[in-house]
Parts: sequence; C-alpha cells; structure tokens
Amino acid sequence: MKLRYILIFFGLVFIIQGCGGARMEVQKDKNLSLLYGSVELEGWDLMFHSFSTLRVKRVWPEEKGKYYTMRVDDDFFYGEYIPIGKYVIDSVDIVSGRQTLILDLSESKNKYAFEINSPGIFFLGSYTFKAKKKLFGLSDMWLEPAKTQKKHEVLRKIVKYAKETKWEAEINKELQKVKPTIQKKDGR
Repeated sequence: MKLRYILIFFGLVFIIQGCGGARMEVQKDKNLSLLYGSVELEGWDLMFHSFSTLRVKRVWPEEKGKYYTMRVDDDFFYGEYIPIGKYVIDSVDIVSGRQTLILDLSESKNKYAFEINSPGIFFLGSYTFKAKKKLFGLSDMWLEPAKTQKKHEVLRKIVKYAKETKWEAEINKELQKVKPTIQKKDGR
C-alpha cells in the first residue's frame, strides 16, 4: 500500500516537472512580441541534464530587476509577452535531479544582445549549451550558436501552445515562409 502511494507521488512529480511548456495567454497589449528559439545540450557531461530556463533582461528602456523568463518545453523556449526594447540573454539554467547549473551571461552583454523594434514574432536563434567536466564537477560552461538553426522546428512545436491567441495565425503564416531544416545522414 505504501509503495502505491510512493509511486503515485513520484508519478505526479514527474508529470508536473516533465509536462513542459504552457499555453500562451491572450495578451491585451498589442505592442508585445513573441520571442522563441532553442537550446540543445551537448556532451557526455550533460547526458542526464535538461534545459529548464532562459531569462532575458531589457536593458533599454531599463527596468531594474525585471527579467523575462521564457516558457520551456524540451529544448525550445518561447515567450509571448515581450515588450519593445533592447535585451540581452541574461542566464540559462540546466537541471539534473536536485542540481541546477546556472550559466550567467550578464557579463556577455554584447554577445547575446538583441533588439525588438516593433511587435511581431522574433527568432532568437538556436544555441548549444556545452560544459567541460573537471575533477570535481562541471566548471566550464558556455553557450554558442548551434550549427543548425531550427526555426521551422521550433515554430511547429510552439503552435500547439498558441491555440485561440493572435499568435496561432502569426505562427502559421511564419511556418509557410520558413523551410524545415534538413540534416544529412552523417549528422552535419
């Protein structure tokens, strides 16, 4: 009997943590944008880890202490609530069990900077999160542009979260313009 309750508890924890993604909300402000992209983990040292959070910070007009946390599902992220402004990717979180690795990018402002000038859909890009293991855990972590940009694939994944919002039609229009990524058999 106790085993049954334990299994139910861990099943619920798995469902809550593993569902990923969330339905996009209907935004009343017409000046907001949808920002999306992907982060893949690369390397043996990250085999049992998963991408959990990507935060962006608006640097102009400045909002002290205000960060926009993207919704995450699997290896892609999106946020339909991003106002016009200049931004930087502030941090990326990777989780494995109880361990959270936080890659602080706040000092790399120019490298991960982007600007939203008008409302719309913006592809932030596909990135690869890499880490090198030292003697006592992971010590070197970095983010770099992925070899393959997955714009079409991410749009296909996030359209299901945009049902009955203005973004559903916008994403479908964008999907008509963007071609799927084709990978060669050797992985390149």
